[in-house]
Amino acid sequence: MWYSECKFLWQCHTVLLFVLWEGMNCQEQTEPSPGYKIEAPAGVRVQRGLCVRIPCSFTVGPGFNLTRDAIGIWYKGYNGGKVAASTDSSRFPDTTNGRFIFTGKVSAGDCSFSISDAQPGDADRYQFRLEDRDGLYITYVGIKPSVSVTEPDISPTEGLIAGEEVTLTCTAPTNCPGLSPTFTWEGSVNTERTQNHTLRHQDGNFSYWSNITFTPSPRHHNSPLSCTVTYKHGSTSTSITLNVKCESIFHYVIIYTQN
Repeated sequence: MWYSECKFLWQCHTVLLFVLWEGMNCQEQTEPSPGYKIEAPAGVRVQRGLCVRIPCSFTVGPGFNLTRDAIGIWYKGYNGGKVAASTDSSRFPDTTNGRFIFTGKVSAGDCSFSISDAQPGDADRYQFRLEDRDGLYITYVGIKPSVSVTEPDISPTEGLIAGEEVTLTCTAPTNCPGLSPTFTWEGSVNTERTQNHTLRHQDGNFSYWSNITFTPSPRHHNSPLSCTVTYKHGSTSTSITLNVKCESIFHYVIIYTQN
């Protein structure tokens, strides 16, 4: 009996030592206790209005087994900051109108979460914390995924020649199921020749894009061209300035003279 109690106390002291060490802000280090590890992308990019899933898995140290009561918490910025997603809605009420969802099963070591209808204010680093029975309270510092919120992309932006037909593409990649955005082009060029496309990838993600085909002229140089992507909950747009070049045409005239 005495041995088992000592073993339990030793485990608790190990976890407490970990938490105190983390509080020293040793950012270059990973989890110092053996067995505590987190795997997640260092950063993800998501276009405004779209959604993204951040895959994540973690392990705990020897002597601990995750229970069904294990709680996962994702903090925005740092431990103790705003709770972005958790598996315990009674302790941590949703503050994102359902946009952040903890999708992983904590008892299975899955700490994945998703973001829908991404907004510029979502851009930040996120930190994972685990809480379970037997005094298991761990904040993982090895990886804190960063989320970047971007705008739609128009390409190419170079190589436009006056008089030569060109096709530009506005892209909106996403893994939002059932999302069908609409594209709208605006500018001084002819915006009638457009074609929208959808591609489903093997991993379940989708790519949406729209092509616009036109023939630029010198008067289109330095004029704006915008692409607006409209979703169920709103829209986002991006704009470029057309850089149209004129190719010089040289006419060679050979004059023969007779002496």
